[in-house]
This record gives sequence, structure tokens and C-alpha cells, in this order.
Amino acid sequence: MNHHRPYYGGLIEQCGLTKVKDLYAWWFDDPHDMLAAWRPRAERLARRGNVTVRPFRLKDFDCRGAAL
Repeated sequence: MNHHRPYYGGLIEQCGLTKVKDLYAWWFDDPHDMLAAWRPRAERLARRGNVTVRPFRLKDFDCRGAAL
């Protein structure tokens, strides 16, 4: 979930690296109402194909990329 300048992608690709996956995240002010509204959408996306929908786990926030 890095925030970077738009030209960073080109610089990284020039080093031979390529994109592996897309990552999307949403932050809701009222997670209870939004969760009820978005759950069917997330389930439909997961059924349609190569999509994994996971909740944010606060206990894993500081794992720094270790395997979960």
C-alpha cells in the first residue's frame, strides 16, 4: 500500500521487475453499515475469479511482510 510518484512504475520496470497483482483497499468511516453493503459485492468478486478478499487484521499490522 505504498504511495509513490506515478513515474516510479516505469523506473522499476526498467530494472526488470514486473507487476504481480493489484491490491485495492477501502477505509470506511462507519464499518458496520458499509460492511453490510459491500459483503455481497466482495463475495461476487471472489466467485467470479482470481480475487481474494481479506479483512484487515490489526494484530498483524506490525508483521512487516512476514508470512501470515
